[in-house]
Amino acid sequence: MPAANDIKERHFEVQMLFAEDNIDQAVKRLMDFVRDFAQDSSEHVNETIVISSSFSRLEKAERRGTLSYDEAEQKRNKLLYQALDLMEEVIA
Repeated sequence: MPAANDIKERHFEVQMLFAEDNIDQAVKRLMDFVRDFAQDSSEHVNETIVISSSFSRLEKAERRGTLSYDEAEQKRNKLLYQALDLMEEVIA
């Protein structure tokens, strides 16, 4: 587990969780990352909540079969980029 105050290690940890498609854990660690390192924490926390909620809705839609594989994959990729961009904003 990365050191609690090492932003680069924590950034890498979240990236790897997303890369491994461990979305639930990645979003939880993203929230921790944002709370620990963001200058404007409330705005970034809100954005993380929206990302988390969107992933949950996407997962439900996939289970119900209301999205095609291509649609789901496109939405998932958009959310992944949002999450990764958010981390970059926090680091900047």
